[in-house]
Amino acid sequence: MSLPSLALLAFSLVVGIALLLRTRTWLRLRHIPGPATAGYSELWLLRKTLAGHAHLDTAEACEKYGPLVRIGPNHLITNDPDVLKTLSAVRSPYRRSIWYESSQLEPDYSNVFSERDETRHNDLRAKMAAGYSGKESEDLEQAIDGNIAKLIRLLDSKYVSTDTSYKPIDFATTTAFFTLDVISEIAFGKAFGNLEADEDVSSYLKTTEAVIPMIILLGAFPWLAKVFFSRPLKSLLPSDTDTVGMGKLTGYALASPRQQG
Repeated sequence: MSLPSLALLAFSLVVGIALLLRTRTWLRLRHIPGPATAGYSELWLLRKTLAGHAHLDTAEACEKYGPLVRIGPNHLITNDPDVLKTLSAVRSPYRRSIWYESSQLEPDYSNVFSERDETRHNDLRAKMAAGYSGKESEDLEQAIDGNIAKLIRLLDSKYVSTDTSYKPIDFATTTAFFTLDVISEIAFGKAFGNLEADEDVSSYLKTTEAVIPMIILLGAFPWLAKVFFSRPLKSLLPSDTDTVGMGKLTGYALASPRQQG
């Protein structure tokens, strides 16, 4: 057999196996309704994700096809609270999917959110539990009360309207400043200072909003996250030497007295 014939045979074999596997995947979930192409490819999900309104399109799909919808060869979505309750039950037979790996920022180890192994996930949660109980934070109430006072001072000094002066406020942003300052003071002993400056001093909110489309894309296609968060691309990820965003906050955390102690 000539070399071209062998190449054609090999190509045909690969295509045949791919079609067989794709058909097998389609058959496995064929009983679940959804967009016509979703059972064969991820194109529907990719198109909706890149368009920036996947949350609306998936909600519309649930209204059209029912509480359980197939939006990809191996992707299902639901708006049924009973299904969600079953999935999230304490002794649920369902396990954390590959979707969680899209938040694995470090290529060498998983965080408490991205860890899929149930035993390791529970161990990480147990280690973090003390920090959320309040028992380990002696100044918990003081930190919260102090930042509430800063919030009130900010509102009184800059955003009190009068009969002759209208001073609107984006309260969603201001409450985000409050949340970040409370969390940072409890965790590191010093607030980031957003309320006192009345601005996103570390550009945390700005950079987070900028990367949300990427986060959504990685969540829809977790295999991309494995590439994006791989060791060769690690230099592109946030670093504690950054001057803005998540990287700056990482440096802030590493330099805090509580972290060093």
